[in-house]
Amino acid sequence: NMLYFDNSYFLTGWIQDIDNDLDAYIMEFDQNLISSNDVNYYCATFNCNDSNGNNICDSDENFIDSYENDEDDDRSVAVINSSDDNFVIVGSTNDDELNKFFIWAVKTNYEGQEIWNTERSLPYSSTFDNSASSIVETNDGNYMVLANIDNGNYNTDIWINKLDYTNGSIIINNESELSNCNDTAGICYGGESIDEAYTILPFNGNYVIAGTTRSKGNGGYDGWIIIVDENGSYINDFTYGGIYDDKIYSITESVNGYLTFCGYTRSFNSQNEDIWIFQIDLNGDLIFNKTIGGYYADKGYGIKSTSDGGFIISGISQSIPGNYGNLEAVLIKTDPTGKLKTESF
Repeated sequence: NMLYFDNSYFLTGWIQDIDNDLDAYIMEFDQNLISSNDVNYYCATFNCNDSNGNNICDSDENFIDSYENDEDDDRSVAVINSSDDNFVIVGSTNDDELNKFFIWAVKTNYEGQEIWNTERSLPYSSTFDNSASSIVETNDGNYMVLANIDNGNYNTDIWINKLDYTNGSIIINNESELSNCNDTAGICYGGESIDEAYTILPFNGNYVIAGTTRSKGNGGYDGWIIIVDENGSYINDFTYGGIYDDKIYSITESVNGYLTFCGYTRSFNSQNEDIWIFQIDLNGDLIFNKTIGGYYADKGYGIKSTSDGGFIISGISQSIPGNYGNLEAVLIKTDPTGKLKTESF
């Protein structure tokens, strides 16, 4: 996940360190992609900055902000720049001794000093699948967190809650009655099988969630779009796909005011995984539905609108001529109808 502001790029993710645990980080780059600023480390259970703001953990100059410096696995998957001029990251942290994976959020200022840390106060399960996947700031200044809750027995549900911007505490405390995670505070969407969400986007005063479902649709995994209000309450939903697996990973608001999605599909080609791009109108009806790919696996993970009305898609491909079967990163430019114009890798 990457964001751009104030002439810098900020990338978040995780890395395996020399002790074999996973550490989350934020990296900052200038316009020339040169890293800058000092290193700051944070942990779900231990703050590496002392009361004077001094870093008391081992530093690694390759990473600008690294969250977690302990023996547990800690992942950051999304970061936002909040309206009060701070960062908020979300992901997961685990407790090795208890074998639990917790949804996790941390807020820091631009200097990397921690403001609050949810530590292990958010929902958990015994698998890696229990993790936040996206975060947006809502109109009231708080944060809506999107996550996936593993209920066991091959059942995963989509979890939504809001965090107080001042301290990271949960705002929606009622237990969900909409799915199998009905003993968890917050709002859940899902059925009897695997349902997951990967991204959330503010749109026309509401919020659009995109992911995949095996609990409804045409068969296999289908792309699933859910529209919720400011409090995470259900407004509408749509499924897209065929009898094979189809997943949505990213959303962008198009120049024409509609929503365009990307991911991968096996239903609209020869059953190989191809990059999938489609656009819907305000009623959920398809405007276009396109695939981009070759003989091997190709997937789209990110999409942004461009000033000419087209789209930039980032993803992976095993169909690059001269390197068939090997995985490569790809960047694809399309026209406003999703037709391929250029690609680079």
